Amino acid sequence: GGQCDARCVIGTLNQTARSAAPIALAAYAGIMCERAGVINIGIEGMMLMGAMVGYLVDIYAFIALKNGGMDPASAGTNARLAGLVCAVLAGGAMAWLHAIASIRFKTDQIISGTVVNILAVGLTGYVYRQYLAENVPTGPGTFPPFDMPLLSQIPVVGAIFFEGQKPIVYLMLLLTVCLHVMLFQTQWGLRTRAVGEHPRAADTLGINVIRTRYINVVAGGLIAGLAGAWFTLEAVDVFNPLMTNGLGFIGLAAMIFGNWAPLGAFVGALIFGLGSSVQATISIFRPDIPSQFIWAWGGAARPASWTTPERGCCWSSGRRSCWSSRRSGSTPSAIRCRVCRASSPSDETLLPAAWASRLARLGPPRRRTSLERPRPEADAARGEVAGRLEGEAGCHP
Repeated sequence: GGQCDARCVIGTLNQTARSAAPIALAAYAGIMCERAGVINIGIEGMMLMGAMVGYLVDIYAFIALKNGGMDPASAGTNARLAGLVCAVLAGGAMAWLHAIASIRFKTDQIISGTVVNILAVGLTGYVYRQYLAENVPTGPGTFPPFDMPLLSQIPVVGAIFFEGQKPIVYLMLLLTVCLHVMLFQTQWGLRTRAVGEHPRAADTLGINVIRTRYINVVAGGLIAGLAGAWFTLEAVDVFNPLMTNGLGFIGLAAMIFGNWAPLGAFVGALIFGLGSSVQATISIFRPDIPSQFIWAWGGAARPASWTTPERGCCWSSGRRSCWSSRRSGSTPSAIRCRVCRASSPSDETLLPAAWASRLARLGPPRRRTSLERPRPEADAARGEVAGRLEGEAGCHP
């Protein structure tokens, strides 16, 4: 029973920003990868690895520093910072594996991301059973909350986002603004989007497509490691297997909700975080409402990003192939123009569907032996398609 006054509402929204931090960071990791043309569903595994490594370094660095004569307060601060850095690096290391598999060896990106998730579950489970299941040393605790100077004095907004939050939440807010500006207002962002939407054109202009994708995937892994550190260095001072609880995949949903833009993904993360924070508030003031109903909050908001009609046309040397869908209109071309994607795995350029299917029927070019009969028709057709690829092929809304 009772009523939730204005102070209660502000407190719920403050908790929403806290709960949205790992979801938003996971979404930013996905944006970094997919804007460069690499699908990353291994964010969940990168977060899990970051959570485990951060906690492990935190507790054992704390013990080492205390035994070295440092006072507990300073030892706790330094141990948490060391754990945070190592968690970020652990996420980057997992992303490096994904980058090598999907970029260097051109494995299926979905399979590679799944392998990263399975590897993280196995490694963290083994380390937990060996070192963290029992007789775990006492750690220094989580990061203490603090108010952000000046910004916490802003009416309403300051009380929600900049009052009583912890460092990773503030880093998430800073990354939101920085990533959005970098992606859409800088030369680096323009090159990243060019690599993701039209890699052949980017390569023609002298952009190193492979290097750009490596950098973006690893940077996304670093952000995913930061999201993992939130669980063990900010939320609770303990590590449990599978404690990320699918928030990496929810972050991908927030990324799609936000149309592959950091500000939009941040709004999506807030909506999902609101479902978590409102559950605690309603359980106090309205215990008669089932908690499962509140968990459906985020899922009900997800289809909103798919209701905007979208139309576009694919062009190649004067040939026009139009299409329409219910997807949002500001998604990257490499994702929204599926009908234009070439069928050959070695060809990353966007093609009209007719040319893509024709290229697939021809099959990949191969070296002929001296005894094999020539195939002039297939060679001529493949040369014609290659000529089309050298032209201006792309997808324009």
